[in-house]
Amino acid sequence: MKFVVPMAGVGTRLRPFTFSKPKGFLKVAGKRLIDHILDKFTQIASPPSDLLIITGSEERAVQQYLRNYYSSFFDLSFESQEPKGFHGNIPYFGGLGQAILLSENWYKNKISSYDSTDRNDFAIINLNDMVPLDGYAEFISLLCGEEVNIKSENRADDFKDNNEIGASPLHSHGIDVDGVIGIMKVPRTRISSYGIVTVDKETGLIEKLVEKPKSSHSNLAIAGVYGFKPKTMKNLYKYLKKEVSKFEHREGEAQLTPALDELVKNGFKLAPMEFNKGILDFGKHGTLLQGNKFLLTQQDNVLGDLIGELTNSSLNSPSFIGKDVQIRNCVIGPYCSLGDNCVLQDCIIRNSVIGDGCHLERIITQNSIIGDNVIMDDIIKNNMIIGDQSNIRSSKNNKSTTL
Repeated sequence: MKFVVPMAGVGTRLRPFTFSKPKGFLKVAGKRLIDHILDKFTQIASPPSDLLIITGSEERAVQQYLRNYYSSFFDLSFESQEPKGFHGNIPYFGGLGQAILLSENWYKNKISSYDSTDRNDFAIINLNDMVPLDGYAEFISLLCGEEVNIKSENRADDFKDNNEIGASPLHSHGIDVDGVIGIMKVPRTRISSYGIVTVDKETGLIEKLVEKPKSSHSNLAIAGVYGFKPKTMKNLYKYLKKEVSKFEHREGEAQLTPALDELVKNGFKLAPMEFNKGILDFGKHGTLLQGNKFLLTQQDNVLGDLIGELTNSSLNSPSFIGKDVQIRNCVIGPYCSLGDNCVLQDCIIRNSVIGDGCHLERIITQNSIIGDNVIMDDIIKNNMIIGDQSNIRSSKNNKSTTL
């Protein structure tokens, strides 16, 4: 398999955290999002496997991190998506379609030919904010035309706001497809936030894809995981070039969904697959907390690494505590993820994500996301969203407050 992970987007829906780091570097349940994804890849591949990362404005940090931790398993390559322009000092890019198109030369040089039927030449694309809960075994089996029985029940309903569930797509045994697209059911009130898939009930194949429709009878959303055979990739690049050219001299982003719809219109058989245990969408603040909670329920141990100090405190499972953390007179958890090198004193914190290097005193909160290297004291407030490097001190400390 040839793996592609786009990481160039600025993550506008996850600001302020993505002002200082790429979205894939956000930590949940003790790991960065990119770690959760690459761990899935290692379950279905053998070293050395080819991996291309599409980077953006934080390319140096991404390259250094992945080379430090993954160069022994993956043959790493990087392609930079240049900013299309800037809003102030914040870059904006040409969209997911343009990012995927940047993989064309790399992919062509990595495979034997576009006519190849070798499964090692198939492409797997995973967005850096979408984490499958199960492995890729059934996904790969469907892509390769092997005997597979895909269950479509959603076992992750407890972490999703999923009040309306549509009919599950049909799947055949041993069907020969040109590509597979991961899907997930979403409430109909949220379909305008996703690419939406319509499935032919007789064949079980995708018959239409629309990017962020205002209305649709389908509630099956593209889940950010894609698998394609070489001949499909060749034509995908062709349609992506047309899509990218539309925005060459005007505002807007080239999306992937219209090119996928062109594949379907031109006779390519794309199969939908709902992962048995679901897929976690970390694209927004609320879904990040939901995903963190769900991942923590899969863990056996409240302690992720060696704690620096634990004094007169209660740690409630499931939670993850990073390394060299000092905890004094606190109640932590359940559903807390604490980064490395934090100091917490006289705090009560539940269902929250705390970044690395934070110093928190006399904080009572739940359902909060606090970035890296944050200093805070004397706050009782729920649902806080605090960006990296923030300094929020009480007036008695005579400190300025910055966000």
